[in-house]
Order: sequence, then C-alpha cells, then structure tokens
Amino acid sequence: MLQHAAAAQAIAIRPSAAGKRAAIAERLLGSRTDLEQLASSPGWPVLRAFTSKKADWELPSGSAWNLKSGLVLSWDAIAAYKKTDWNEHARRADLDRWASQGVVRRGLVLGCCPCPIYEFYPLAEITQAYSCRRCGGENSLIQGRWKSPLPEPSWYYELHPAVRELVENDGDVPLLATQFLRTQHWARPALVCEEFEVLRSGSPFVEIDFALATLDQVWLGEAKSGDALGGSPKEQKREACKLIEGCVALGVGGLVLATSKPKWSDATMRTLQHEVQGRRVASRATPKIVLLAGLGTKPDVTVLDA
Repeated sequence: MLQHAAAAQAIAIRPSAAGKRAAIAERLLGSRTDLEQLASSPGWPVLRAFTSKKADWELPSGSAWNLKSGLVLSWDAIAAYKKTDWNEHARRADLDRWASQGVVRRGLVLGCCPCPIYEFYPLAEITQAYSCRRCGGENSLIQGRWKSPLPEPSWYYELHPAVRELVENDGDVPLLATQFLRTQHWARPALVCEEFEVLRSGSPFVEIDFALATLDQVWLGEAKSGDALGGSPKEQKREACKLIEGCVALGVGGLVLATSKPKWSDATMRTLQHEVQGRRVASRATPKIVLLAGLGTKPDVTVLDA
C-alpha cells in the first residue's frame, strides 16, 4: 500500500536500520505481536541489561562479563532480578524459550592459551578441542580455559546482536505504541509495518517508526523515549515538518506521536500547534495528529488541539 502511494508521488521507501533489526527480531519470535508482547513483558529489563545501559539491579559477582563482543550474563544474574510478577519458574521458562528461538544463545566464556582474550562460544561451537576466534590458536577445554574459578564451567547467555541493538535503541517504545493502539476501537483490526525511510531524489528525508493500517485509514508514527521531538526549538520544528511532510507525501491522513513519558513537553505541543495552524492558513494538506503518552505505565491518547 505505502509502496504504491510512494511510487505515485515519485518518492521511495525502504526499511531503515531499525526496521531491519525489528524484522529480524520478529522472525526469531514468530510475529510482530510476539515482539510487542516481549517489549511489554517483565523480561524486557533483563534484555536491557545485556546492552551498554546499566542493569536495574545489582549483579552478583562473576555473573556478568563485558567481552569485546558485548556483555554476557549467567543464570545467577537473571535470577537476581527482583520482579514479583516474574517468579523463578517463569523466568527460567522464558530464558529457555528465548534460547530455543535464538533471541539469546547459551554457551561458555573461554580463553586462549596463546593469547589473553576471552570470548563467548555458543553451545553449538563447543567441543573438547576448539580454535581461538582471535588468533586461531588451538585449545583444549580444560579448567584453565574457562573464565571462572569453579571446578566446572558455568553457562552464560549472549543476546542476539540484532535484538541487542533493538533493545539498546529503545526499540520497546514503538512496539508498546502499536500494541496499545491495536486495543483502540478505531484501530482494530490493524496491520503494522516496522520502521522505514522515505526517500526523495534518492536521499532519505524522514524516518518513520511505524505505520498502522486500519480499515479506513493509514497512520504513520513517531516514537520517542523522551518528551520532545528534538533537543532545541529548531530541531523540534524541523522534525515536526519532516513528519508532517512524510504523511502528506504518502497520502496518509494520520500521524501518531508516541512517548513513554507521562506527557509531551509544552515546547513540543507549541511547535506542533504552530505548524498545523500555519499549514491550515496556507491551505496545505495536514494530517490529523494523535498524541500518545505514558507507554509502559498508563497510556493516554489525545487529539492535537490546533
């Protein structure tokens, strides 16, 4: 649908880097709905602990190792997460399911005798004799090789690289947005498209975080973890203009602005109202703008009053 609309306006759309990451995660889990459920689950903060963002809880000694390829966690680190609605049995089942799906990989952190580098080796690559990923040196799986003082090695878990990047870049916000929107009477049933770029003359001019196709209208969406479209008034104006122009270029009648903050900032609201009023005075096409705030806590939807 969007491809046809873009072609009619001599523009193009293509998946963005974020969209490609989301598509990989959807493939691993099975569907967009499954990915949305993961984003709203008690396990999402645990996935965030695999990234460069600091864990929300204290990790036991030796339960996490920051390797060159990224952070790996043991079961002890996951079990230490205090969440009353996610007991040990449930998180054990979730971790096993993630491993089966490929969202995480189970393996060992092993060193190399010729060189001092430790690396994560997934279960499928672990044999009694293994080659170092860095120098190619041959090693034997003996106590001196695993990164632990224990008599036997401990399992560690590595997050899939695409999922790690999705989590690190606040990929839960657009997921929470589309999950909530599909509970609204006007958006049931709805088809959802992940992030994409709109290109004009071969160059991207706006990135869209999601598209939502209802029975009678297509909506484009922007999702932010903060309460502003930009860091300065100039950036806010530029971002608002690009999003509105993206809707107009694709012939889309609605724009959803979503945030995990309790509300959008007053500066953002003034910018949006000014842009919409200016376009209406100039008799320029303007999409309907819906504001969604409080994602992950207490979602609330309002229509921009311009």
